[in-house]
Amino acid sequence: WRAMAASATAKGGGGDRDGADERARTSGEGGGAGELDFVGIDDEEAREILAHHTGFLVFGYGSLVWKAEPDFEAPEPGVLHGWARRLWQGSPDHRGTDEHPGRVVTVVPADDATIRAAEGSGGSGDSAGTPEGLHDVHGTLWQVPPHRAADVLADLDVREKAGYVRTFVDVEVAGGGSKRALLFTALPGNDHWMGPPSPGEVAAAGGDAAAAIARHVLDSVGPSGPNEEYVSELVAAMRARGVVDHHLEAVASAMDRLRAAPRRETTSS
Repeated sequence: WRAMAASATAKGGGGDRDGADERARTSGEGGGAGELDFVGIDDEEAREILAHHTGFLVFGYGSLVWKAEPDFEAPEPGVLHGWARRLWQGSPDHRGTDEHPGRVVTVVPADDATIRAAEGSGGSGDSAGTPEGLHDVHGTLWQVPPHRAADVLADLDVREKAGYVRTFVDVEVAGGGSKRALLFTALPGNDHWMGPPSPGEVAAAGGDAAAAIARHVLDSVGPSGPNEEYVSELVAAMRARGVVDHHLEAVASAMDRLRAAPRRETTSS
């Protein structure tokens, strides 16, 4: 995973694109879908999609859970096992700015050292330890039709561009089977990685890592809208499915507490 992150060009994954007017198009001599630059551990799978004009599935775990692209079809709930969803990726283009990036979700393999260290200290925004289901990422599988595959891939690269890379994963669906799907993930060490809140941020939040993340979220806004809207919509989508995402719930509860507290004075830097 470290090698994948180091060799990948900057892409995107847990962000969204409300308010963003950019639309990716292939360019250069020859043009066409074959010019798209695929990165990840399963490059050939992505190339096969374009070479053979097949449709494909996308697994959404952030804003793609509750806000689809126009060409997405046949939404289906799915579960990605062995990964952890965290509000650890910076968003300088959707839910924040270059000067004050917001926090959006990424998924990281559960055996990554960053996840293990955060869970051991409670720095993930959850209680220390591993609650049941903490490494199950509930999201939505979307079908992309063959005739739109190249354009949708290009659009996703714009929507999900700040620090994410592409790969393919097996996602469990109802009935116990699994389906292969495209996944965007932002791994530790990318240019927009924020990770768990710093010790100073946690201390300023009374020793509560979830509150430190919540405070940052409430203070962030970008072209796509307030960061808190992004988190609230994702939490609402999980609750509607009866899913308890411990990390998201801890941050959402802290956001509620902070909203109810007297508004503190802030200064711009």
